[in-house]
Amino acid sequence: MNSTTVLENEQIQRLAPSVFAGSAWHETSNRYRFLPTVSVVNALRDNGYNVVMAGQSNSRIEGKKEFTKHILRLRHNDF
Repeated sequence: MNSTTVLENEQIQRLAPSVFAGSAWHETSNRYRFLPTVSVVNALRDNGYNVVMAGQSNSRIEGKKEFTKHILRLRHNDF
């Protein structure tokens, strides 16, 4: 996909499932404050931004794929 194609949630889920994590990884420090990335994405969409690229790191730890680092590229509707 090129960088002007707006990605829908289903496409983001396929490319970066950790964006939709509902909680932190169970071994995360108690000091860590979890904020669901999808909540941030939805707030940005409400303000004219759309996801145009999504990806995430690989994890060698069993079961951690849904919680690993991810990256999103957003573009404002005006550009």
